[in-house]
Amino acid sequence: MNMNKIKIAITVLAVFLGAQVTAQSGSVSLQIRIGNAKANDTLRLSVWDHVLSVRVFSQLNARTFVAPNKNGVFTFRVDSVEGPVYFSVKKDKLRGEGSYASLLSQQLMEPGDHVAISMDSLLPVFIHYGELGDQLVGYRKVNIRFAGKGAAKYEFEEKIEKLTEDWVVKQRSGDWGNQPRYDSAYFSTLPVVMQDSYKFIADRHEFQLKQLRPYQSKLSAQALQIIRANLAGAAESSMTSSVVMYRGMYKRDTTVSAAFKARITEQLMQVYETRKRPDIAGIARDMLPYSVGYVGFASDQAYYIQKDQYASIKKNYGPGIFRDKMITDFVLKWMFHVKNVNDALADAASSVDDPYYAAIVGNIFNRQSIGSEGFNFELPDPKGKLVRLSDFKGKIVFIDLWYTGCGACAGFYKYQLSRVEKHYEENPDVVFITISIDATLDRWLQSVNEGTYSSSNSPNVVNLYTNGQGANHPLIKAYNVMGYPHPFMIDRNGKIYRIDSLQTSAENLIPIIDEAISKKS
Repeated sequence: MNMNKIKIAITVLAVFLGAQVTAQSGSVSLQIRIGNAKANDTLRLSVWDHVLSVRVFSQLNARTFVAPNKNGVFTFRVDSVEGPVYFSVKKDKLRGEGSYASLLSQQLMEPGDHVAISMDSLLPVFIHYGELGDQLVGYRKVNIRFAGKGAAKYEFEEKIEKLTEDWVVKQRSGDWGNQPRYDSAYFSTLPVVMQDSYKFIADRHEFQLKQLRPYQSKLSAQALQIIRANLAGAAESSMTSSVVMYRGMYKRDTTVSAAFKARITEQLMQVYETRKRPDIAGIARDMLPYSVGYVGFASDQAYYIQKDQYASIKKNYGPGIFRDKMITDFVLKWMFHVKNVNDALADAASSVDDPYYAAIVGNIFNRQSIGSEGFNFELPDPKGKLVRLSDFKGKIVFIDLWYTGCGACAGFYKYQLSRVEKHYEENPDVVFITISIDATLDRWLQSVNEGTYSSSNSPNVVNLYTNGQGANHPLIKAYNVMGYPHPFMIDRNGKIYRIDSLQTSAENLIPIIDEAISKKS
């Protein structure tokens, strides 16, 4: 072995035995060793200096670093880390998928971290899609280990998910029972069922806190508080989503009266209001804004639980960075599902003080408020012809965004949108544009031909595709699309006409489109 190889071997060995390499304050180093790494493998590190909830990470700016394979080790250095931030590490997908799959997802990072991560091997995990083949959805890390300054929080995050899964399986073993018959008798039991669910969530949270205790002396004070807040936020989110789930069971049931629904809803809300909440005592208020779990819970609670939704944020939280983050998170996730969206969006744009988040909300207001110029996309149709929004000036344009495998997308098209398209089949004033974010051309073409998500032969329907860019296409970014289907309307002048309350029945959609048609300019 020559001297260069010996030096490299000694360096790698020192790193993975936990030898400390000096890390400047405000900088982070991260070294990842993969036992079965291939010579041409690269890893990508994304660092978010500003964060909201987990669901909106893709909508926020990230610094990206690329590391090649050097003797099985991938090395990153991140400067200008001014406080707690979050990061993800991804590896190129296989088989030409054109994007990346995560090794580490949305982990907490602190200034001065110097962490060495080692794994014996990295095994791809696929989902099979019939004739469309396999899609890589992630990686399984075999015998992963952590060392170095700051490593304890990485180790805890890696372990807690699996430990929680095992705990849940053990608690639920043999306790699933038969599928209930959803009728008024069962609906009457929902408040008691939800109480039991809340006890389970509280017990799960206590289990997670117990797993955290051995790490307390190894974590910085701020990391401990942020992790606790993330766990508390996750538990609170589970409790909030339980209300949504149970309400949804009877919301559209026509066999029970409105009075019955109101009574059960009131009882569910009583259970929610009197729930045993996760304890956040000892978590400094200035640490909560760094918790993606707690920010996410707070904005979700405003949407799902509070009657006045967006206004409740202004009412319940005073000015400051936490409220700024809540408003921004709410705008990104929920604003386009609330009534009087334009007024709420205008208020949000004037209420956020932090420059970074104010820019996000202001950009959305400028891009998506009623009367704003529509994004002039250029996308291919099934024959490869490029189609632009500007091609349809003078028409009312109804746009529907979807992807293969989206059950809600298929249901919206089958039961509502297809009927609306049929209603306007002979009307030259209206065109329906469907845009798919499918990862591959073949998958999109097969779905179009099957007619599950859109029509392949209607004269007033245009099928388009984000050309393999998926949700990273500028169109999707421009409209901050967080869920699918995502319908919106453009007026005759190419400007935003409506963005809210369009995922509704055909009976509700037709009057909305008729009103747009009646406005000749």
